[in-house]
Amino acid sequence: MSEKSVSRLEEAMPRPAEPQTSRSAYKARRRARLYKAACFYFSLVMANNMHKYAVANVSEVQRVRWNELIAPVNAHLSPWLMIFTVRELRIER
Repeated sequence: MSEKSVSRLEEAMPRPAEPQTSRSAYKARRRARLYKAACFYFSLVMANNMHKYAVANVSEVQRVRWNELIAPVNAHLSPWLMIFTVRELRIER
């Protein structure tokens, strides 16, 4: 038997059908993604609220010390992140 005839036989043989994903599996994956997105959103909201509370209740000495520590870090940030940081600071004051 030549290689061509073997390849033709392989092509002619029926291949097993790939299992179709059931509707319930699709819904379960979709529900998991939705739950993950909701958890991420609420954790972001909670972190934002905790940050606002901390900034509102900090002493001036601690705020000055924090600005001294964070200034070198801010110098290396992307300009887009700096824009959002400035916007947040303006909203808080």
